[in-house]
Amino acid sequence: FPEFVSPSALASMLKDCAVAEDEAFATDDKHTPHQLPLDPNFLPPNSVRNLQMRTRVASIAYDELPKESELVELYRHPTLLALVSAITGSEQIYLSEDSLGACSVNVFRPSYAHSFHFDESEFSTTIMIREANVEGS
Repeated sequence: FPEFVSPSALASMLKDCAVAEDEAFATDDKHTPHQLPLDPNFLPPNSVRNLQMRTRVASIAYDELPKESELVELYRHPTLLALVSAITGSEQIYLSEDSLGACSVNVFRPSYAHSFHFDESEFSTTIMIREANVEGS
């Protein structure tokens, strides 16, 4: 949706993320699509269930974002909750109170990628606040 957030709010989000970006926690690991340990007894080793994929990403945790930031305000806004509720068909949804993952920002540096996986939550909402450049970062 064009201008889902106002240009000034977007600029503020980008500024807050830029301030925290260098200190973002980085991981470089392999996982299965279900994020479960390998289990050669469950299915053959070449089964998709046992497929190992690399994820290399940095993350700005919720507790590292300014509490008055536009991004946190959007996350906590009742209208966004109502929108997600309408899309999912859920009568009542709740915000996560996870101090790290409630509203986190993925930081993709050159050569970073987040491989396919099933999330542990029933659903999640993702917004992209900055387009990738030609180099893929």
